[in-house]
Amino acid sequence: MAVTFTWDVRPDVAKELDGKADVVTSVHWRCIGVDAEFSANVYGQVMLDAPGDPYVAFQDLTKDKVIEWAKAKIFTGEAEAPTEDGIKSSITAEIENQKSPRIVSKVPDSWVA
Repeated sequence: MAVTFTWDVRPDVAKELDGKADVVTSVHWRCIGVDAEFSANVYGQVMLDAPGDPYVAFQDLTKDKVIEWAKAKIFTGEAEAPTEDGIKSSITAEIENQKSPRIVSKVPDSWVA
């Protein structure tokens, strides 16, 4: 079965900034991968720039818009910046390791009383 990816975001909001109410200042993000009963995720936080023009009022924000803002800050295209494919690859590798662990914790039978 293939891994299905979803994004989740939770914004931090300044009550007032630059004369505007309820301004998103940072976003806690999580990319979640699920394959049957196995799952893994990568998470982080990005700081956003001051509200621009056009300004989007907090109550008018969509989850997709906040995900778009977060991705723009995560995937900058700079040499050391992560890529979406890289994040998804890391999640997929973790799920594969859960399915078939290469390292397990065990003791010899003679240790069991």
